[in-house]
This record gives sequence, structure tokens and C-alpha cells, in this order.
Amino acid sequence: MCSPFYIIYAIDVLHVDEFQYAIMMTLQSIVFFASNVPIGKLVDRVGRKWPLMASSIFTLLGTMLFINGDLPRLYIAQVLFAIGYSSFSMAYMALQMDIVPREHRGKVQAFTNFTDLVLASTGAIVGGIIYESISVQMPFLLSLVPMLPTAILTLHFVHEPERREE
Repeated sequence: MCSPFYIIYAIDVLHVDEFQYAIMMTLQSIVFFASNVPIGKLVDRVGRKWPLMASSIFTLLGTMLFINGDLPRLYIAQVLFAIGYSSFSMAYMALQMDIVPREHRGKVQAFTNFTDLVLASTGAIVGGIIYESISVQMPFLLSLVPMLPTAILTLHFVHEPERREE
């Protein structure tokens, strides 16, 4: 719901210089790629549940810093977003590999990607309507709503499989 509006919000509302925003996005990319291997190792060591929960918390904190951020907070937010996305990506993919039999992984991944893209497109349209019609902050605030429940639901309902698929 918010992805298309981060840059617009940062530049128009928070008055971030375009070049500064480009530097922030570069930092986010560097942190994301640099954190993939350590987070991947962490996922293998501690399991999938804790990094999945952490991803929701990192994203929640990053969004809270971003909404009313000054330059230092925006940089911190970008680091939190990168670590949150890396944690989610590594843990989700590993969990999916753990529970989906090899012969169905392609179909499950295709369906997952299709569903993600449909939901992201729908979210972007809804977010744009809310951004333009109600409040520029509202899409960001609404994105916070599912994050804590997601972490709590993950804690209670996501379990490491006793037997991992080969």
C-alpha cells in the first residue's frame, strides 16, 4: 500500500532532497545485500519463526521512524526496512522449502508470487486513493496495523516442521 509513496512522501512532505533520498535507497540496498548471508545463517541456526517475527517488528519500527522522520531517523528507517525485508525473505523461503515437497515447489512459488503481485497492485491502488483523498500519512499508519498481530500470530502458529522436505 505504501511502496509507491515512500519517495513522494519523503520529498513532498518530509522535504528530503532527491539526492539524499537516492543515498538512503543505496544504503538500504547495501544493508539488504550485506545482511542476507548472516541472516540466512541465523535462519539456519535459530529456525524460521524468530526471524519472521523480527521482520514484522523491524518493519513496524522503520515505518514509525519514517512517518515523521528527520534525516537521521530516515536513514535508520531504511536500515530497519532492509534488515526486516532480508529477515522475511530468508525465513519465508526457508520455511517454504521445509514444508513444500520438491515436486510442488515451482507451483507453490508461482502461486505465491502471483498472489503477492495481485495484492501489491491492489494495495497500491487503495493506498493511492487513501493518500490522495484522505491523508498522506494514512497509508503508512494503516500499514502498521497488521504488523504486531502478524508477529504475534507467527509466534503462536508458525512451528518448525519435525521433518523437512528434501
